[in-house]
Amino acid sequence: MLCSMSVSRYSDPSSDKANRSEVLYPSYGPKFQVADILNVVSCILCVILLVTYLLLPTSSQANYPKVCLAIALIMLNGAGFFTLTGPIRHDTLCNDSLSSANYTNWRCAWQSFFVVVGAHAAALWVSVRVYTLFALVVMGKTGGGWKLFVAENLFAWGIPLVFGITTLASKETRYLYGRWCGPNLNLAPAVLYYPIIVLTYPRGC
Repeated sequence: MLCSMSVSRYSDPSSDKANRSEVLYPSYGPKFQVADILNVVSCILCVILLVTYLLLPTSSQANYPKVCLAIALIMLNGAGFFTLTGPIRHDTLCNDSLSSANYTNWRCAWQSFFVVVGAHAAALWVSVRVYTLFALVVMGKTGGGWKLFVAENLFAWGIPLVFGITTLASKETRYLYGRWCGPNLNLAPAVLYYPIIVLTYPRGC
């Protein structure tokens, strides 16, 4: 199977590595590039937001879930750094000029890990925020305490890390589509799609 990034429109071999274009859908190349740039910009803005939270006075750091949500979004959007330029994209999405990346490619594996953990963590920390507001506004409970702190972290960081580690341990990560590596189509429903739907469903009720 030809690697999706291995064919170039340019005849000069020296330009081939720096100017990869998608084989099946070449017109999607600019759109994918825009998505990568937006991911990187979003990641940088989330880093600025995180630093701002950390520099604010302690009395202003009342919402720990916001900090964790920023970290989760950095992981999710930071996956765009793996495919931002042609050479980096080729190293991430291809094992060689003929085969697309799989679990043996550490860049592809870690991009998959960040996508899975970031997606789960972002959804769960939003849920934690919603549940906290519900307890405060509807039930009149302010919460707090180390027990709640531990429970929140076990829920909103523990579960994503379990799915992320499971994804890496399964050796079922590979280049899938666009400019993303992730769990293959057999594993993705079990570690990404269905768990997020189930874990965040009560938030929509």
